[in-house]
Formats: sequence, C-alpha cells, structure tokens
Amino acid sequence: MSPPTALSAFAAAAITGGDGFRTMMLLMRYTAPAFLVPFAFVLTENGQGLLLQGGLETILIAVSVSAIAVLGLGVALGGWLRGPVRLPLRLLAGAGSVILLYLEPLWIVIGLAMLGVALAAQLALPKRAAPA
Repeated sequence: MSPPTALSAFAAAAITGGDGFRTMMLLMRYTAPAFLVPFAFVLTENGQGLLLQGGLETILIAVSVSAIAVLGLGVALGGWLRGPVRLPLRLLAGAGSVILLYLEPLWIVIGLAMLGVALAAQLALPKRAAPA
C-alpha cells in the first residue's frame, strides 16, 4: 500500500493474470485500518494505552475500543457482514469507527452508537446473496 511495497500488488497481479489496479484497491481495503489506528496514539492522551502506557483501565479501554474500530472499518471497507452491506450503512460504520479512534469517553459513546446502529440495521435486514 505504501511506496516501498505498493509495487508488490502489481507483481502479484502480473503473476496471477489479474488487474494491478484492482489488486491494489483490494489491498487498500485490507491495510487501511493499520494506517488509521496509529493516529489514536497521538490524538489524545488515552491513546497511550495502545502503547501499554497508563493504568490498566486506560490500556483495556484503548485496546478494546481500537479492536472494535478495526472490526467496524473492516465492515465499512470490505462491505460484507452476513451479506453485502448497503452503502449508507457502510458510511455510518466507517464514520463511527473513525470516531472511535479518538479514544475520549464522549467520542467513544458516539462512535459505538453509530457503529451499533449500522451493525444492528445490517443484521436486521433480510440476508441477501452476493452479486455475481
């Protein structure tokens, strides 16, 4: 995804006969959370819990909320949860997940609410088959 390894997607596509650009876009979906989570270290003091600094409560909250954010980003970017996720729910899940990375109590509640609504709405919808 980043310049030192970005060309590996094109090499893999050439070997498998795939499209290099489509392969790189798929790679972006899988690696975007890895690029976003480190912002939590510097945005707030609570983000230091991800570096295992601070009290046990700070560490547990930071790690668990960040893990939930990564799961939400996976749903938003991958577009799949018990079936294809509709675009409005993907946007809501993505926004809620990014907000979770701020790691302040108010924003955690807002992010969890947004992500919870998106996931609950997706799970409440009838199961759809993947497009062919």
